[in-house]
Amino acid sequence: MRAARRAALLAALLPGLAQAGAVSGQILGFPEGEALAGVPVRVMDPQGRTAVGLTDGEGRFTVDGVEEGWVRVQAQPTGERLPAWYPDTYSFCGAQAFRVGPEVDVEGLVLSLPRGGSLEGVLLDGGGAPVEGATVSARGLDFYNQELVRGATTDAAGVWRLDGLDSISVDGVPFDGQYRLTAARPGGATRYWPGSWSASAAEPVGAARGELRTVDFALAEAAALEGRVLDDEGPRAG
Repeated sequence: MRAARRAALLAALLPGLAQAGAVSGQILGFPEGEALAGVPVRVMDPQGRTAVGLTDGEGRFTVDGVEEGWVRVQAQPTGERLPAWYPDTYSFCGAQAFRVGPEVDVEGLVLSLPRGGSLEGVLLDGGGAPVEGATVSARGLDFYNQELVRGATTDAAGVWRLDGLDSISVDGVPFDGQYRLTAARPGGATRYWPGSWSASAAEPVGAARGELRTVDFALAEAAALEGRVLDDEGPRAG
């Protein structure tokens, strides 16, 4: 009845928005069940149309302005917690779909997000000195984490840390999540772990839920080229 009254009010006051619905619920931590504040929540339809919201101090969210149709809901935390599509899956296609319309809101959704794994280390240059202000990133390489990208900026000591990295368990047997680790100075070339300027030569780095692992990473100096430009008459200026 509340949804119907709201739809009728919208139709009377804002006819152009009468087809919009809302999705609401709560985001909790797993397994403790504590409320998670500041978590972005995305509501998306099969055409990619998206509406977004943010959880409050009690972990509650309401995403308004959702266009009429079938939608799926995803929590997108940026810290140590893992993202998930409702009710608890890694992909849009595997998520539960809900019908939203002018008289149909979706309410009471609860998503519980576990802690992911972490990678940390010190980024050094070719001479062994710490590199400050560089970006270190990890991108998932598996079918379940391929949309997962985490990034961090190195501090004055070259220290970086990436949280919220996923892994998987099959029939009770845990398997590391595989990630491509990169580092780059602002405006500089990308270095791939364990030590290459080419993505084809990169090796995956493993991460596991609830574990902190240390990774050594060096940002070697790029090679410099030097020479002269000649034409038929000899050296060419400019």
